[in-house]
This record gives sequence, C-alpha cells and structure tokens, in this order.
Amino acid sequence: MQSLEEVAICDVYPYERADGEPMNPRDFTTRESAEHIAGLAAQFKANRLNPGQPVMKPILYKEGGIYWIIDGECRVRAMRSIGTERFLAEVYD
Repeated sequence: MQSLEEVAICDVYPYERADGEPMNPRDFTTRESAEHIAGLAAQFKANRLNPGQPVMKPILYKEGGIYWIIDGECRVRAMRSIGTERFLAEVYD
C-alpha cells in the first residue's frame, strides 16, 4: 500500500542488500556527485511551497520504524546537507 507521509530524515537509510552492499550504483565520493547534490540542495532551498524539500518526492519502503530509500538517495542527501529534518515522501509498506 502506498501513502504520502511526512518522514523524519533521521529514520531514513539507503537500501542495502542482505550482505550490507548498497543497492544504489552511484559513487557518492566523486566530485560530480557532490556537485549534483549541492545543486539539488540549492533547488530545495528555493522551493516556495515546501522549503527545503524536493518537488519530486523520494520513494521509501517502510519496515517497522525504518524507511529504506528505494528512489531518491541524492535528494535525501541534499536535504540532509541543508538541515531538513522532516519531508514528504511516497511510502510503501
């Protein structure tokens, strides 16, 4: 079941395989990734409707009190970088 929820960013984690390897193929250690995330953060600051949040909501999977990122890890990292504490997300359980 899917719902739009306000989520605490401290409860959100990257989705991983059972062996702990990340599912996201992006290398977050590169300069390009850092520039991309900084650009997203600047856009989120300018969001007049929901300041500090993306227009396109991240997609999360809820398991107990934990939210796993299915789509939107860069968006979540950008929100963390500007201090967003809560955000709207599409959540599946």
